Amino acid sequence: MLTPSGSSVASSAVIALDNAQRYENERRRREIAEGLREILSVLNVARPLQETLDFIVQQASRFTDAAAGIYRIDVKANYASLVASASMPEDLQIDIDDLNTAVFRSALSGDPLFVTDIRESWDPLTSQDYEPSPNLQRWREGCLQHFCAGISVPLIVHEEVYGILAIYYPAARQSFTREETDLVLTIAKQTALAIENAKSQQEQRERRQIAEALRDSISILNSGRPKDELLHRIIGQAVDLLSTRVGAIYLVDDDDVLSVGAARGLPEDYQRLRIPVGNMVTGRAVQRREPVALADISSAEETLRGFLEEPGTPRGWKEGVQWVSDTFRAVLAVPIHTADRVFGALTLYYDRPRYHTDEEIALAATFADQAALVLEGDYFQARLQEAAAVEERNRLARDLHDAVTQTLFSASMIAGVLPDLWEEDIEAGRYRLRQLESLTRGALAEMRAMLLELRPQGLIEGRLQELLRHLVDAAAGRCKTEFSLNVHGPCDLPDDVKIACYRIVQEALHNVVKHADASHALVALRCEADALRLQIMDDGVGFDLDGITSDRMGVCNMRERVEAIGGTFVINTAEGEGTQIMIEAHWTAGTDDPT
Repeated sequence: MLTPSGSSVASSAVIALDNAQRYENERRRREIAEGLREILSVLNVARPLQETLDFIVQQASRFTDAAAGIYRIDVKANYASLVASASMPEDLQIDIDDLNTAVFRSALSGDPLFVTDIRESWDPLTSQDYEPSPNLQRWREGCLQHFCAGISVPLIVHEEVYGILAIYYPAARQSFTREETDLVLTIAKQTALAIENAKSQQEQRERRQIAEALRDSISILNSGRPKDELLHRIIGQAVDLLSTRVGAIYLVDDDDVLSVGAARGLPEDYQRLRIPVGNMVTGRAVQRREPVALADISSAEETLRGFLEEPGTPRGWKEGVQWVSDTFRAVLAVPIHTADRVFGALTLYYDRPRYHTDEEIALAATFADQAALVLEGDYFQARLQEAAAVEERNRLARDLHDAVTQTLFSASMIAGVLPDLWEEDIEAGRYRLRQLESLTRGALAEMRAMLLELRPQGLIEGRLQELLRHLVDAAAGRCKTEFSLNVHGPCDLPDDVKIACYRIVQEALHNVVKHADASHALVALRCEADALRLQIMDDGVGFDLDGITSDRMGVCNMRERVEAIGGTFVINTAEGEGTQIMIEAHWTAGTDDPT
């Protein structure tokens, strides 16, 4: 029985305990309020999203005296990534590859889930008639081992479920207090706000990066750089902007087989793999002429195993397919094509399951279009080079017929009558013999000039005096005109000046042979250390310079060649008064650039 004094002491103790509890509760509320203000202050500072999420889960764990985790959900890939955690056991710091659980089903419906005692049922997180994946089974068993209660709240970002905030309690609960639920809901809202702000900032950064990358690509595509360099640049940008580390541009050959044309991060052994059109993700994209995405390679394992076990599958194929299935979880391939032809595909490989948005696929297609422009330009350049080669062969064939063949025909006719003519008239025979010598010398010079045409480097390597001698001797063998060549100075000219001189003399002598009907013609070249003066003159019929168009008689070509080396071009002619061409050029000594 308590005495009055004892009752007073007990009453005082109760009051003291109550006051202490109230003080502790108030202190706790102040601490939580201050912590929430700290979270808000963090949200108002431009920090990396990961840093912000790490801070939030640390605060959530401290306020709730529980473990905390933030999961990013990819519904179409059926995947949840643990992006931040605090006080989480190591065996639960894993991603989850199966969303068929009460936690995620509730989140996807937009509702929070409160579990007061997960041990009341053997499997409260999944339906008992469902066989979870090994990864989900591991996560479920870890939850049962370490925790007895939990709260999960969906993180709504831009009116869509981004993920969940999960709080794991070590002890079962009779219920959650209003303060506890409000606290977790508030932290979830702040987390969603942080993600929304970060996503907006990230989208702005990505848009700027994409815009800058596309501007850079346009300038590079117009730079005239080699095809291989441009393709490596394109795949590098695609890898960087589409959040992966491995990608390749595959090119199709005439046998409908794809091989790597450019790659980033792709092992050398796999770069040797050749993919028939229609096979694997890359081959299907080429065959269909549309993007093909595989969000989770594991979902296609049966198909892959069937392919690997198919009789006759080449060993290299098996190794390549096995490597992809063992190394990556997602693949995106977009075709590289124009309206008329397919060049190949741009393929990106991912370490995790990934569902590509329409915007991401469109961006990949943009890089594929850039590759198509490069390859289309290369294709047409090759066609132009082929056409130019054909035209050059046709021109040489015409020159061979017009010059060498005709000269040799004349020489053969003279050689045929020479024995009889020699018996009848020795002087006439001697004249024909000298004529035969001139014809054969001219044919030989013509052939040497044509060989130089077939090997343009010879024009650069040869001495200019010898090159001009070939042209003059060739012209002398094709007509009755007497040609002279005068060269003064060493004539060690810049390459472009030397080639221009050769081509101009070639064109001018062609006109003399074909049109001038001249008795004499002269090619005179005077060279100095930094200048030259070239003259080609004949005493032929001349022509009315004003009466011909600029594209006649090669005048336009000669003028353009002179202008290309920064020289001056003058032509004087009149009907019956012959023709004189004068060219002067200057350059800085010791350089290859005429000025």
